Amino acid sequence: MTLHTLPLREPGQRQRLLLRADGTVMPLDKPMSMFQLMELCDVGGFDTVAMTHWEGPLHVLMCDEIGLMRVDLRPINRNATELYWSKCYPDSDPPPIRGDAVLVPDDDFAQEEGADLEGYL
Repeated sequence: MTLHTLPLREPGQRQRLLLRADGTVMPLDKPMSMFQLMELCDVGGFDTVAMTHWEGPLHVLMCDEIGLMRVDLRPINRNATELYWSKCYPDSDPPPIRGDAVLVPDDDFAQEEGADLEGYL
């Protein structure tokens, strides 16, 4: 399996992508809220994978938190699965990612220093 549908990312470059299970890759032109991303992927919550092995700004792969437990099992997302597997240990046997996923810079969700979090916790 290859990531032939993903745009190449230069080290240090930020990338925001919606990875559809059907193989469609859609660039996201600006940071979005967690709720907007959940709506795009039709999920109630995310499981995240920190792409710490990439050079440059930290990115996170966000996928359906209950993907393999769904009664309506969604199709395997080959692009998201390959990204996930690239992060896993060589001797592990990780499951595939099912359904839509997003790849975004981690700092899209960072709070400014001194930000008032009251009402968010």
